[in-house]
Amino acid sequence: TTLGYSDTANGTYTTIDGIVSIPDIDNKKQGIDVTTLGDNIQKEINGLSEKKELDIDVIYRGSNFAAIKALENVEKFYKITVAGGLVVTFKAVASVGLGQLGVNEAVKIKFSLKVLTLPEITTSTTP
Repeated sequence: TTLGYSDTANGTYTTIDGIVSIPDIDNKKQGIDVTTLGDNIQKEINGLSEKKELDIDVIYRGSNFAAIKALENVEKFYKITVAGGLVVTFKAVASVGLGQLGVNEAVKIKFSLKVLTLPEITTSTTP
């Protein structure tokens, strides 16, 4: 699995080195309560998609920090590519922090992406 970024949706994506985990990505809708006094059970319809913030752990390797820090507060297109051809693309703005530190643990960069567009989940023709 890789995470890359680009200035344009169809541009060349640069891979971010050291990704450890990527959280759930979904297009969950907010519920809108349309229950009336005449209903005997609560009724709900789909509303807008919920805005997501993806917290991604990245192993700090020294050389990868400057590249990640340069993405902070800048809108970019991101692409997650999973083995087998699954692809997720979206536009987001990043923030960068330091993950939890512990004995005998790798130092992690906390790379947070505030998603600005609906994630598009597709399959690639070239896995």
